[in-house]
Amino acid sequence: MPVRNLSLAILLTAPLAAQAAEGGAVILEVDLTKGPGGLPAGTKAVGGEWRDGWLVTGNGQRVVFDAGYPIRNGMMEVSFTRWDHSVSAAAYALPAWDRVTKLVSLYEQPQLGDPEAPPGDSFRVQVGDGERARNIQGVLRANTKEEGTAWRWMQEYGQWIDWTSDDRTPMNMRFEWRNGNGTFTDIQGKTWRCARDCMSHMNSLRYLVLGNDGSCQGSPLGTRFLRARLVDFDKPAGASAQPQRQRVVFDLDLTKGAEALPAQAVVLGGEWGEGWRVTDNHQRIVIDPGYTIRNGVLEVTLTRKRARQKGDKVNLMGLHEDPNIDQADRHGDIFYLRLGMSELTGGVQGNVKAFVREGSQERGKEDGSMVWEQRFGKADDWAYDDKTPRTIKFRWQGGVGFFTDVTGQELRCPNDCDGKLDALRYVFLGGDRYDNANTLIGTRFLAVKLTDLDVPEK
Repeated sequence: MPVRNLSLAILLTAPLAAQAAEGGAVILEVDLTKGPGGLPAGTKAVGGEWRDGWLVTGNGQRVVFDAGYPIRNGMMEVSFTRWDHSVSAAAYALPAWDRVTKLVSLYEQPQLGDPEAPPGDSFRVQVGDGERARNIQGVLRANTKEEGTAWRWMQEYGQWIDWTSDDRTPMNMRFEWRNGNGTFTDIQGKTWRCARDCMSHMNSLRYLVLGNDGSCQGSPLGTRFLRARLVDFDKPAGASAQPQRQRVVFDLDLTKGAEALPAQAVVLGGEWGEGWRVTDNHQRIVIDPGYTIRNGVLEVTLTRKRARQKGDKVNLMGLHEDPNIDQADRHGDIFYLRLGMSELTGGVQGNVKAFVREGSQERGKEDGSMVWEQRFGKADDWAYDDKTPRTIKFRWQGGVGFFTDVTGQELRCPNDCDGKLDALRYVFLGGDRYDNANTLIGTRFLAVKLTDLDVPEK
């Protein structure tokens, strides 16, 4: 599989920000590395994999953004990396490239590339097996509503070997349409002007499509889209039509019983009654927010009572990147609270731990990918009357982990977690699958809230 991109924010800031000097209102600016939680309302995503961007893994996959209205004079810019899956050892298990494959498209009509769509303005970048076989970087196509089904612009450009296929190096392409004419800028900065100036009729583009546009089955396999941008040159800078969304992923009152849980939650064991009670090992609630969260906050409220424990290492609550929720096996980022026998007998409040997918080079391999292990507080900080609620908070932001204990003290990950704690998804309460799935018996969970910090408040 391709290599994870770790420095995309730094690499991408300059190319996209440089366009701001051209004026106009930014109608759409999306950082796809933040996952689907950062997508504007009205976005439609079909398939693909969300990790450090939107990765195309199969044919027929797309993300469609709606500017909200036809843009008469504007600019589209898209940033992405590529991975040539055909040379991978796993290529036999992946779908084949379609001979005709669309990379990026713009449409006036919501039917996009459907052959039955009514006539409308459109622009496409085609990069399929047909282009690879002829060592052509791609084919540009454009049409206007006045032309019906006849293509106004069909032009080959560049060479296939121009592509960088390491899944690390961001590449940008841009299309501008002004006064009915179109200009395309390829990944090397070369410009290509619409044939016959599109007859001065290119003036109504609205929908931006990444991946398959519906005109064929092919999708640009191995492409990881990082950012997308639309600018309306006819609006003053600062004006924006991009809608905002709520940033609370879920906020659950567990005292209402199992019906408080979303459909994507799984409950294993325990008892319901004024919350969810842990009564034995191998018990947990796992909640899937549906995507990996790059910057977020998890808050959990619970009560405790003294009970005999069964096992040494007890992981009480936290988040995992991977669905196997077991640090002993291959895993990604993990951020959790442990309250095992070492903590119980040592009289401390708990032990906060964090792992990342890629460990520190400086620490060597003896600790694997663990970037944080810290015992903190006093056992007496907890209330053991099974009545007094206590709240803890996990926060990860900018690759750094923060933990707030039951006294309100905030701890910070040493060495800032190497700046790599940035991909958490599966929330677990009660215990994960590590070390015989030991669970802190006597715990009663009352509430759990997950917030995505990359999405602005409504």
